[in-house]
Amino acid sequence: MAYCTDCGAELTSSDRFCSNCGHAVESQPVGARKLQGRREGTQKTGEEVMKSRAKKISPAIFGIMIICFFLPFMEVSCGGQKLVSFTGMQMVTGTTIQQPSMFGEKAETEKVDSEPLAVITFLCVIVGLLLSFIKNRRSAILPAVSAGIGTITLFMLKSKIDNDIAREGDGVVQVGYLFGFWAILILLIAAVGLN
Repeated sequence: MAYCTDCGAELTSSDRFCSNCGHAVESQPVGARKLQGRREGTQKTGEEVMKSRAKKISPAIFGIMIICFFLPFMEVSCGGQKLVSFTGMQMVTGTTIQQPSMFGEKAETEKVDSEPLAVITFLCVIVGLLLSFIKNRRSAILPAVSAGIGTITLFMLKSKIDNDIAREGDGVVQVGYLFGFWAILILLIAAVGLN
């Protein structure tokens, strides 16, 4: 009986590639007994343990990022007084805000459109989550690519917002990035490194 030298899956004599991980099958069953012993509960190598943990942690990281989109993402203030704050999902879907009223006037509502870069970042997180469930060895890079694109678009979003506030706020209006933003950024970078 032959076993894949990469993942330990059972192979038939006619297999050229492992049906579980896609690894090329060696011409002779080198290490078959060693892998069979591992499948029966003997100790795994450090590299195998790390790969196994990464496959389990990666979906959790992307799941936590989705939750972070519902946390406070950024706040806009004027002269140290908070005007409005947004969650990541409000940046993705758009929202309606009430502008502060002056001298007892009726407060006006204003529609804030979704931010395309926030949408792209959110989609990268969703795609990364889905890709992290693929068990193929060669597909392990795909969640990292998705997280890398998400990291770049998040930096682009920050830069765009900073430029818009500087241009339209004349130095009076400031923007602050809150826990949700920084948590997503850190987790995206962690997902790139892990995968």
